[in-house]
Amino acid sequence: MSKVIIYDNGDKYVGDIKNKEKHGIGTYTWSDGSTYYGEWKKNKKHGHGTFKDAKGETLIAIWNNGEFKDTAWVTTYEKIDINYLKKNFNLKKFLKTLNKTSKDSEYLEIYKDFLNSCSTKKISGRQLYNAIEYYGDYKKLFMFLHSKFLSGKFFPFISNNFKVLKLSKVYGPPLADLRRSSYHYQLISSKIDKKYYIAVYKGYNFTDDGYYITKIVKDKKLAVNFIEQEIKKRKKQIN
Repeated sequence: MSKVIIYDNGDKYVGDIKNKEKHGIGTYTWSDGSTYYGEWKKNKKHGHGTFKDAKGETLIAIWNNGEFKDTAWVTTYEKIDINYLKKNFNLKKFLKTLNKTSKDSEYLEIYKDFLNSCSTKKISGRQLYNAIEYYGDYKKLFMFLHSKFLSGKFFPFISNNFKVLKLSKVYGPPLADLRRSSYHYQLISSKIDKKYYIAVYKGYNFTDDGYYITKIVKDKKLAVNFIEQEIKKRKKQIN
């Protein structure tokens, strides 16, 4: 049940109440103008929430029984959008990380590498990742980038160092819950290090999606042959 509570010191709470305690979702406003909006449990901040101080500085984080647990992201008056990411993108840092990417990841490793390459002294790659994936309008940014992964346009979008040479798609065998995976092989050339990156987008309709580098070579023919062999292997799994 949602209620409004005004305290003697000027503080105010608007939100869910259970057994006369703040419990559920609610906003607490201090007399100095600071606010906390998020999850509550038995009168304590518990779960995801956003704290904004009187100066406007914002902290989106995770709390556990009233105690600060982990930072989702911290920013001071900066709007995180695609322009922000591209402005702070460091190609050399991205290439260095990309060459160390695990070869058979189950999640969005290239995406994480990209965000780490957009990190600053104020905002880390992990904080960018959490902000974009879990909070508010930032989900729109994630979906925008997700469409780039799926279409094979992500690499040339973030830098003209990259060029897409080949796109191939094959379906995997049906899963137990009737979902069907798809594999999108993307042959990417890089001008700076003169390498060919084979990126794979593995999709389950946004569930447990993967975007990772599966092979890095310096010979284009080897790269093309590798993709062809992978496609054949996937097709055999269906038959």
